[in-house]
Amino acid sequence: MKSKRITVISIDVINDEKLSPLERRHLAVARTIAGWFQTPIPIAKLVCAKVVIVEKHLVLDGVYSLGSKSIYLTESVVNRLQPTIETTIHEIAHHITGSEDDTPEHELEIDRVSEEVIKRVEAGEINNLLGDVTW
Repeated sequence: MKSKRITVISIDVINDEKLSPLERRHLAVARTIAGWFQTPIPIAKLVCAKVVIVEKHLVLDGVYSLGSKSIYLTESVVNRLQPTIETTIHEIAHHITGSEDDTPEHELEIDRVSEEVIKRVEAGEINNLLGDVTW
């Protein structure tokens, strides 16, 4: 299936200080997970942002910028941990493969990254961040 590209009009980063303590904690979990996948090219940043796109009928949870090597998660995603983690994994797969949505490469990488995240979470590698999160 051929993926459709979205047209981003603007990405306005939301400073961490403007997020709630819970949203900051969820973002910290996402950044820790992204840190596990820094090779061979590091992810430049992972932030919360307001993303405006041309395609008004689409709802975005996150965006990966191939040019800036950055992951942008929307406010609606960082309100809860599960969508924060799922979207982070999805965008990391874009970072690693450079592939668009719905391509075999991207789907396989989502599976691989998910397995690694599950393994590390089960090993307790983010327990210190999970105190007051909202799944």
